[in-house]
Amino acid sequence: MSYGAGINKLFGANGRRLKSILGENMRKVLVAILSLCAIVGTFVILSQFSSPTGPVVETQMQNIADKVASDAVDQYKITAKPGGPIDRCAQAGMVSAAFLQAKNDVQYSAWKKIERKDCKAAGVPQ
Repeated sequence: MSYGAGINKLFGANGRRLKSILGENMRKVLVAILSLCAIVGTFVILSQFSSPTGPVVETQMQNIADKVASDAVDQYKITAKPGGPIDRCAQAGMVSAAFLQAKNDVQYSAWKKIERKDCKAAGVPQ
């Protein structure tokens, strides 16, 4: 089916008039729009498959977990100065939990000892 026949079929007698008004320029515009849609669609589909996965994401997640643990240590230091024993106990628990989340066995064990010591000083049973 040709371009003109398609317009005639869709629009009947008015299609002949539409064809004469639109002519070849409309055909070129339609082809350009469809080509642009195809290019954009291809880009969107390909971008879904090229997103970082696997080791890249794991490394980024580990960096985030390490940063959270580091921030928790900083918060403990801030709390330790003016805060009371209960504040230190609670914050030490937060730090040990952050190292547990980061899967850092060495730091987790060290902070669990600090947590037990601070909680004992606060009178909080462990």
